[in-house]
Amino acid sequence: MDLNKLTTGDKVIGGSAIVFLISMFLPWYDFTVKASIGGITAASATGGGRSGFHYFLFGWIPFLLLIGIAVCIYLQRFTDVKLPELPVSWDQVYTIAALVAGILILMRILIADTHGSLLGVKVTANRKLGLYLAFLAIIGLVVGAIMNMRAETPASGGDTAPPPPAPPAPPGPPTA
Repeated sequence: MDLNKLTTGDKVIGGSAIVFLISMFLPWYDFTVKASIGGITAASATGGGRSGFHYFLFGWIPFLLLIGIAVCIYLQRFTDVKLPELPVSWDQVYTIAALVAGILILMRILIADTHGSLLGVKVTANRKLGLYLAFLAIIGLVVGAIMNMRAETPASGGDTAPPPPAPPAPPGPPTA
């Protein structure tokens, strides 16, 4: 496998994919449970963390989009597989998919996984390193996809046309 076939954007996407995969195993949230009776805290406990694999829409969907982008780039760069022609370039598709994944992860950060209180027992969720690492990885994915979209070379499957054929050489002097 010749890594020189990869563009800088491809390398950023690959690195982001590895970081995102690692973040999926790390805790995204842990929960704190506090029980109080008459304003006096009777018990407090922390635990029950959740990783990215616990969230279908906000964990699995971005993960699958990222895997799809990585597989398509691999097929374009290292195999003879011809991806179907689209009305837009494949690099634009990668950018759109990366932005969707980014929006989903941002929504997971903004929409806290909290569970309110009932009968004096309050459950709160605390965002953890894995969630922020996932967001940084998705930012890298978006940056790499935009870099590829701006470069759009024929090797990347962009809409650029092949170079025009060279003009015919003028006839040379007759040989004896």
